[in-house]
Amino acid sequence: MTAFGTLLTLVGLAAAIGGIVWLIIRLIRRGSKNIPGMTVGAGIVAVIVGAVLVGESSSTATRSAPVPTSTRAPTPTTTPRPSSTPRPTPTPDLATMPFDQLTQQASRITYDDLFRNNEQHVGKVVYYRAVLLQVLTVKTDSYQIRAGVSLDEPSRSDPVYLHYVGKRLLEDDDVEIVARVLGLVTYQSVLGAKITIPELKVIQAHPLLAGGGK
Repeated sequence: MTAFGTLLTLVGLAAAIGGIVWLIIRLIRRGSKNIPGMTVGAGIVAVIVGAVLVGESSSTATRSAPVPTSTRAPTPTTTPRPSSTPRPTPTPDLATMPFDQLTQQASRITYDDLFRNNEQHVGKVVYYRAVLLQVLTVKTDSYQIRAGVSLDEPSRSDPVYLHYVGKRLLEDDDVEIVARVLGLVTYQSVLGAKITIPELKVIQAHPLLAGGGK
């Protein structure tokens, strides 16, 4: 109950009591024979007035100010961080790699497999021992070479066509080569016949010393 409601209740009670006292005084002065009936009537009136005032004060007390609803602050959204792009692994420079390490990484493919299934080996890095059958100088330190290759000892019976850039090589040199398979190439012989052989691009070439040493 609020202070205003309490005040109304006290005023109502005071008015009822005052009315009753006033009626009693009037009745005593007049000496009326209807004192009990009038007293009851006055009491009823006083009760009704008090009840009305009390009811008003109760209704006033129940009218409370609206409770303000709490407004939730918006939840901040986190901005997704862009995922970091992995850096590509640098490709090793085969031309500057130590030759022993390079030969370990190179594939060993027989000449028959290289020729017969050439499409399956294009792009592969391969190792051979070779004897140079013909050396053509294209420009300084750039050569086109026909060589016989083998996985063991140099052989003249299994020819390949080499593209080579580097220190000068001569015919009949025995060398170790690491090269990349390019495919097949067809050329015309001196007699006019067309000959097809495997084509390689030399990455590194090292001379073989007498007895097969480097």
